[in-house]
Amino acid sequence: MAVLNGKGAPSGNIQVDHFLEPSDEQLADIKNEICTELSERTGLPYDTTKALVKTWAGSSADLNTLSLQLQEQAAKEFGLTLRPSITERLQKMGGKKITLYSSLETLGVSEAQARGFLRAMYDSTQERFAKNGIKEITLFRGSKSFAPHNGTDVRLSGNPMQSFSIDAITAHDFGGVAAMTVPVSSIISSARTGFGCLAEGEFVVLVGADSDHVIKVLP
Repeated sequence: MAVLNGKGAPSGNIQVDHFLEPSDEQLADIKNEICTELSERTGLPYDTTKALVKTWAGSSADLNTLSLQLQEQAAKEFGLTLRPSITERLQKMGGKKITLYSSLETLGVSEAQARGFLRAMYDSTQERFAKNGIKEITLFRGSKSFAPHNGTDVRLSGNPMQSFSIDAITAHDFGGVAAMTVPVSSIISSARTGFGCLAEGEFVVLVGADSDHVIKVLP
């Protein structure tokens, strides 16, 4: 198991390069490497993979049409249950998504291509874990909704793709903190393979509305 004990202090066999505060130049180089690889894996233009990766930094869902569509396609690709709220938001946006929001349509990306992009990102992530001999990792998630459940185990239910951090302090910035030991097979990306903020030690976990993941809410 790989664990990060405190900000920037790795233990086990997780690489420290998953938790850095890079310069703008370093970050640009890292993102360029990611987008180039995903472009080669999927056959999508570089600028398209860049736009798909970038959308996660703006929002993982909310009212961002492209992010909502990617959540929807992740549910289809990985056999996860989609929250009704995501479907409802997309339906309410209707034709507005083409003119007011970045979307698969405005990027010229089909649903099949979007699923291919997500699968390529997952494959890249899994190859990186396998190369480093990592089979599971302890991650932290911060949320105000955890407050009533301090010190207890709760079943995690959420969007098909949910953000976690390898650092409890970073997670605390988003609310009460919960910890979960995650098999790497449930991780679709890290800041080194696609979606994710490097400075926050972010990993994106496949969850879904009827997930069987159990998360420990810290006191």
